Amino acid sequence: MDALVRLTDYGTSLVASLQERIKSEPVTRFGPVNASGNLAASLRCEVSETATGYRLELLAASYALTLEYGRRPGKFPNLASIRLWIEAKGIVPRPDAKGRAVSVNSLAYLIGRAIAQKGTTIYQSGQPSNLFGARIGPDIVAADLAKLLLPVLREQVVSALRA
Repeated sequence: MDALVRLTDYGTSLVASLQERIKSEPVTRFGPVNASGNLAASLRCEVSETATGYRLELLAASYALTLEYGRRPGKFPNLASIRLWIEAKGIVPRPDAKGRAVSVNSLAYLIGRAIAQKGTTIYQSGQPSNLFGARIGPDIVAADLAKLLLPVLREQVVSALRA
């Protein structure tokens, strides 16, 4: 089996592993980050040949890094995205202190304001969520690739010596 096929198989299994983590691993007190299923569905791996070898790229939705490292305080986040998250998580707003019903739009605004002022809970923790890092950290990938590609390298060296 050549390196391209091995890398493609590795990329496929890496994507499956990450999709499972997204669906099951609670990264905050709010549980797994698979509210809509969009992040898991966005993951894909592309392997291409370059002038010096091969390139394996892991591609994901633009907000994947925010789920790994959090979002620092500053600008207001996108309230439409927060509303979708509230609905996908099935969060029902509780009445306020005076017993008045709070709308989903109001709840989204309050969550957005808290993020704009304090950052996300992942950011506030000061530690990455390790949603991705626990599976694709440089040491882990290097070890995986060494195990994966050493047989190919051995075959090529043996073939070259026999020639």
